Amino acid sequence: MAIPSKQIGWSQESNLIWEIAKEVEQINRIVGAGKPNGTSATGNVGIPSRQIGQSQEANLLYELLKQVARLRQTLA
Repeated sequence: MAIPSKQIGWSQESNLIWEIAKEVEQINRIVGAGKPNGTSATGNVGIPSRQIGQSQEANLLYELLKQVARLRQTLA
C-alpha cells in the first residue's frame, strides 16, 4: 500500500509524518529505489505487518518505514 492522500482534519503530527514520508518517497524515486526484496509478507525484513485499527499516525509511520527500507536497500 502506498502513502495515503493527505486528508483535511488530520492532526499536526499526522501532517508532519505525511510530509516526511512524501519527501522520502521522492528521494527513492531520484535514486531509483524499487520495491524492497525482503522475506516477510510485506517485503520488508524487520517491519511488522500493518494492523487493522491502527491510528493514522501509526499507518503513516508504517509507510514511512517501508520507504526508508527501500532507500536503505538501494544504498546498501
